[in-house]
Amino acid sequence: MNVTQSLITKYILIMIAAVLIIPVSFFAGSWLITVPFMHIQGLLNEEYKGKSYYEQMWNEEARKLEGASEKTINQKLKLLKEKYPEASMFWVNEDGQTQLPLPYHESLPKQWSSSYTAEFIKKRYGNDPYTVITFIGTDKKQGFMVIEVPEKAVEPPIQRLDPAYYNIYLGFVFIIVLSFIVLSLFFFLRIRKRLRALQAAMNNKDEQGIPLPVVSGSTDEIGQLEQSFNQMVKQLHESRNREQQEEQLRQDLIMSLSHDLRTPLTTVRTHIYHLKNEKMALNVQQSLEVIDTKVEFVSDLIDNLFYYTLLLN
Repeated sequence: MNVTQSLITKYILIMIAAVLIIPVSFFAGSWLITVPFMHIQGLLNEEYKGKSYYEQMWNEEARKLEGASEKTINQKLKLLKEKYPEASMFWVNEDGQTQLPLPYHESLPKQWSSSYTAEFIKKRYGNDPYTVITFIGTDKKQGFMVIEVPEKAVEPPIQRLDPAYYNIYLGFVFIIVLSFIVLSLFFFLRIRKRLRALQAAMNNKDEQGIPLPVVSGSTDEIGQLEQSFNQMVKQLHESRNREQQEEQLRQDLIMSLSHDLRTPLTTVRTHIYHLKNEKMALNVQQSLEVIDTKVEFVSDLIDNLFYYTLLLN
């Protein structure tokens, strides 16, 4: 049996597909739908700036400003604002005064206290916007600088896709899973149809009382069963034909024997009839009567056998 045509092999493949269909459909959907949507929204070629990127960049810029004047720091923040327009930034000098808020925040105090600084850090930690606070330079005496980036700006590009993408993505996954279910159902319905066709063939019989053969177009287990069924039907036809031939030979033999026996019996009865008309001893007459009776009995048996043979035809 061809392994690729085996129902067991097909069933195992269906089970493997059932296990892999969900992750594969999610992966395929990510590539076939995510990439085009990211390209449409201009996110495909956009440099991803995550939280670690802003944190590392801000710490490096603050370290470079060690010993810099207020003017230099202000110029640097203006340049950084042009480079990162999505971010808000400001710095606090060594006296605790807010310097150059970009853009201007009314909520920012002009003078920072230790309690307000602690409260500010507490509110910003883990919330939106994402906030990086670092000291200027390394001696921690020049004050600190702050950058605030909206949470949406630091999300991976895939999370910034249009909400319609997710509906299409889920629809794609649903279609893949539904297609698998339909194909699996078709597989089992096809097996059921073939078994019902085999059952119908067993119930449908020809004029000889023999089931009709079925059409076998596969080499799997059911196909082998169909072939065995057709072989059985063929053997039944051959057996029935041999039986009919033997029956015909038997009838021909009986009819031939009946004819061959009638001829000598008729001759014997003719001679007995002539002998009875002759004068002879009493014991001879009695013997002729016995012979005539037996000949008549044999003739009746031959007639009965002949009539019985005719009834069987």
